[in-house]
Amino acid sequence: MEQSREILRELTPRLLASDLAGAKERVDRVTNEDLSSYPIPSTSSSTTTPLIRGYEATRPSNYNRRKLASNELSKLQSLNSTKRDVLSEEIDRVENQISKLNTVKKNLQIELRKTQEIDLELSDQLSQNPFSHPEYATFLPDEHDDLPINKPFMSMQAHGSAINDLTLDKPYGHLITASEDPSMRVWNMSTGLEEGQLIGHTAGVTRVQMEQNRCVSGSEDATLHIWDTHNRSNLAVFTGHTQRIDALQFSQSNLVSGASDKTVRLWDMTSGQCKLTMDLLAYVERPQLRNAGPPFIGGLQFYYNALITGSADSVVRMWDMRTGLPHRNLLGHSEPVTCLSFDQTHVVSGSADGSVNIWDLRTGKVLNSLHFESPIKDLQFDSRKIMIAGVNDGLALYNRVSDEYESLKIGSTVNTLEYLDTYMVTGSDNGEIKCWAI
Repeated sequence: MEQSREILRELTPRLLASDLAGAKERVDRVTNEDLSSYPIPSTSSSTTTPLIRGYEATRPSNYNRRKLASNELSKLQSLNSTKRDVLSEEIDRVENQISKLNTVKKNLQIELRKTQEIDLELSDQLSQNPFSHPEYATFLPDEHDDLPINKPFMSMQAHGSAINDLTLDKPYGHLITASEDPSMRVWNMSTGLEEGQLIGHTAGVTRVQMEQNRCVSGSEDATLHIWDTHNRSNLAVFTGHTQRIDALQFSQSNLVSGASDKTVRLWDMTSGQCKLTMDLLAYVERPQLRNAGPPFIGGLQFYYNALITGSADSVVRMWDMRTGLPHRNLLGHSEPVTCLSFDQTHVVSGSADGSVNIWDLRTGKVLNSLHFESPIKDLQFDSRKIMIAGVNDGLALYNRVSDEYESLKIGSTVNTLEYLDTYMVTGSDNGEIKCWAI
């Protein structure tokens, strides 16, 4: 049956064209007068009939011609009906295919949007990940090496006292550690050996950040030092704060520092001039916290003109550095904010009350809150996880997808950490450095 329909689909147009032409030619030979005066044949076997309007009914040529035309028209009508059925079926089939293709198109558009989102995320990660640059040599093992997950694969005794902060250069071949002693030590992570020290502060070093060949450190002596890490020379000293440096960040020619004198300062690293001073004391609402002991600035981070600080009055503040004024307070902690980090959509803050809050940057509301039994010392996060230092004599790794966390015990309090793609470096109270695969 299906084969017959396929044959009809192919033959119908030609048959219709041929038959219609022949039928028209035959029908044209029969005039209206001939049809109206044509005799009706008898049902008997006789070949003659009575005269009708003067014509004998024994004119087989006209009758046969009329009958043939009628048969041809009936045949054409049947063929046309078959063609109409075939065309209707084809239209239904095409419409069904169009409907299916539209569904496929919608699904493909959804998948395309997903790939675009993934591409943006990967591009963002690659732009921040120097591992993607072929000239960068790294101390970290190849990712295909058989390393135990969530366990240290390298340990070093870096200092005899607590490590306050640490920083890695972009090739991740060198590490600088800051401790309670005034010196900072430079380590070759490929060999695990100390290569030298940065000496200049007169008290314990509280914060340090390295980028390319530059390093900035802050100390309990209330000064900021700028270093050339290539030859380990001191390039400049910034003074202006009156108490210990609690937090700092620099990017290109701008440096932002926060101190226990309850001020945050914006510096021009080229000229060494302070361009802006933001006085947090003016915005502390509870009088008993105006004399809060150090550190007063638990953490800060800026991006262009947007600055976020966390302070001893338990408030996370969002600032506009063009005006030097705060424009939103994030309230949710009950004790001093000790650390924070933010990206385009979220702020994550840790507190001495043992809580880690995940905030919506647009609405200022807490999306999720984690609670631990010890003060939070430091944290970093990405789209999948949050690394938290100071938890239960070690670390906590929180999975943002499954909403679960894993504790990693070290035996001493982790004060600081640096997260590098799938690796992490930690510094502890006992002066030890550990490298982890996570």
